[in-house]
Amino acid sequence: IASDQLRIDHHRPEGAYYLFFPIDKYLNGRDYWETIDLCLESGVSVAPGGDFGSDFRDYIRICFAGESPDRLQVAVERLNRIFAEHS
Repeated sequence: IASDQLRIDHHRPEGAYYLFFPIDKYLNGRDYWETIDLCLESGVSVAPGGDFGSDFRDYIRICFAGESPDRLQVAVERLNRIFAEHS
């Protein structure tokens, strides 16, 4: 459900508990790490995609294992807001 409400490009998981989404088109002159910091400062834990393989170096990964639907909804709303305001 959270994947359906996320308004940024992402790879829909097939039985996984995480999402990878490319952020290169959302950087808008910002550094990759600044974008990660924006997510973290908003309370959404993300990881650099490159930590999970070189194919994902321009991606951010979010894991949603063990999170309640309410917390997932909050995270999706925050991510949508971050990328709408900063792209």
